[in-house]
Formats: sequence, C-alpha cells, structure tokens
Amino acid sequence: MLLAELRSRGISPPFRAGDLIDRSYPIVRDEEPLRRALETLLRSRRRLAVVLDSRGHVRGVLDSEDLEELVELSRAKPDTKVSQVPLRRPPILRPSARVEEVLDSMVSSGLDYVVVVDGAGRLLGVITVDEVDEALAFTLVGGKS
Repeated sequence: MLLAELRSRGISPPFRAGDLIDRSYPIVRDEEPLRRALETLLRSRRRLAVVLDSRGHVRGVLDSEDLEELVELSRAKPDTKVSQVPLRRPPILRPSARVEEVLDSMVSSGLDYVVVVDGAGRLLGVITVDEVDEALAFTLVGGKS
C-alpha cells in the first residue's frame, strides 16, 4: 500500500480529507421519487449519488452496486420515494480528517468511499480510494498534493 511505502520513507502525507474532496457527485433529495433519483444517477455516469434530507444533511448514498435491486423496486412500486429504500451508510468525516483516518474509515465500513461534511453537517463532497491513492502516489514521486 502506498501509505505504508510513504511511512517507510519517513514521509507523512501532507494533505487532509478537505484536500481530496470530489464535488462532482450527483445529489438527490430523500423525498424525491426513486425513479427520478435513479435517472439522475445514471445520467451522471458516476457510481453513486449522495442523498440529502430536507435540511441538507447526508442521509446516505445510492450506490450503483445496488442498481438492479433499486430499478426493480421502482418498477414494482412507481411511487416509491428515496426515503423509503435502504441506503448505503458511508463514513462521514470532516475536512480536517487525516488521510489515515479516511483510509481506516473505508476499511472499517467495507466501502471504498467516504462523505465529507462541514461543521454544520452539510455536504462538501465525496472521497474515493482512487483519489487517496492518486494523492499518495503523487506524494511518493515527490510532488505535493
């Protein structure tokens, strides 16, 4: 793992969660129809969509790994709202979280992404293991993230 390689060289990753945030993931509201949320996810060509409640706080994630089950549900019950389906519950971190905490959270949750929120609990973005790996690799070759 790249983090172990950095540590063996006495290098501490110079970035935090806030430096790795990807803000381009789609957002859906928990009270919108599941069918519309799935359309948003599919049109985005992203792997997941973050679900927010009416106050703008993260409720969970619609993950494309669950797509077949969710499409079937939306066909069987067209009036189903996002709030009525099981969501993935990724770790939620603050921008100040160290990269080790980001990776530990992914490992302990069994997911390869985390959600980052501000002090008021509002969504800032998503970090995937790919973003972490890219930043660690860049650091390893002497760049700065």
